Parts: sequence; structure tokens; C-alpha cells
Amino acid sequence: RALMREVATLIWYGVTRDLPMEKVEIETPVAPTTAYEIAGKKLVFAPILRAGLGMCEGMLDLVPSARVAHIGLYRDHETLEAIEYYFK
Repeated sequence: RALMREVATLIWYGVTRDLPMEKVEIETPVAPTTAYEIAGKKLVFAPILRAGLGMCEGMLDLVPSARVAHIGLYRDHETLEAIEYYFK
């Protein structure tokens, strides 16, 4: 579980490299400063149940303000189509 969290953090670090960033002014205990944050609306992580849940913790380590959605899928054995059974 700890290894999955670490791998997810490393993968997510690479994925977020190209997201648009914007400068924001923040107040620190020492002095005001300028920092970068992800531009636009809040991110939503949507892991596919159950396998994707293990990666969610590592991603939330880097973006704790992200919202988490859940998607449940299974594969029909005859048609091999993905069937959605949960989406929240």
C-alpha cells in the first residue's frame, strides 16, 4: 500500500508538469511571497473502483484540495463491453 502511494505520487508529479499555473500572493510567517498554483477550477480525481483507489492517496498528497469522484465498471463477458454500475 505504501509503495502504491509512492508510485502514484511520482506518476502524478509527472502528469501535473504541463498543467497551466498562475501566480498567487500568499502570506507566510516570515513575509508575503508569490507562489504558483494550478490555474482554473478544482481538480477532480476519479479512480476506477477498486484498483484505482490505491493511487488516490498518493495523488491527494500533492493536490490535497482536489475532489474525489468514484466510477464503478465491469466487463460484460459476452460482448467485452465496459458496463458502468456506479458513478458519483
